[in-house]
Amino acid sequence: KDFLFLSPIITCCLSSVVEACVDYVMALYVNDVFGEDATFTGLLLSGLSLSSILFAFVLGYFCDKFNPFLTGLIGCFLTCLGLLAMVPPPFLQPLILVNKPQLVTASIVTGLGQAMIWLHVLPAMLFVKTKCRNKPVNEELSNLVSLLYIVATSMGDFAGSFLAGGLHEWCEYWQLFTIISGAMFFCTMFCFVCYLRSARSLSHSTDSISTVITSGGDSKDIGEMASLTGDMTPL
Repeated sequence: KDFLFLSPIITCCLSSVVEACVDYVMALYVNDVFGEDATFTGLLLSGLSLSSILFAFVLGYFCDKFNPFLTGLIGCFLTCLGLLAMVPPPFLQPLILVNKPQLVTASIVTGLGQAMIWLHVLPAMLFVKTKCRNKPVNEELSNLVSLLYIVATSMGDFAGSFLAGGLHEWCEYWQLFTIISGAMFFCTMFCFVCYLRSARSLSHSTDSISTVITSGGDSKDIGEMASLTGDMTPL
């Protein structure tokens, strides 16, 4: 019922579909363009997850410090750019030369974007409940968030492999990557709308607490509300 609360799960599911498509097609693409090179293929696919390992701490701090929806928005944008650079469409090929360094760089950018998307999901959902809805974090909420995250990633992985296999049969590589980068562009616009809505909800929540304080509400209630939002100190 709470669309803003579920929106990170929707983004995560679409991102998982894209990741599964890339993992499925990339090995075939490298084999067709550069010949059989198992070492380079392994290096390329590891680059998609290497960003998560190297920048997980920084990205987690960024989610805690700022609105987590902003992290998801930036992640979708980077993923979209990385996918376009991996297998550029004809109108971008004069600007982006297809070679191994270009492919590795694009995979790292894509991996960084994917890491930002994955890491923003849980903080964003808790952000909605605690900061925007003024509800406490309890075991029931934590279990619900974890369950939705697992279901979204599992469904995305299954749907992505199935979709990639079908698309690979009737379109070229650049067309396939243009399609999935277009899907990530849709995710970027979706995350932008969610970011605006979360910022607006947070502003309304803060204003309501300020109104209670100004009207001279009970100090205990004020302290509880402020502790939920984490943005104000009880007077």
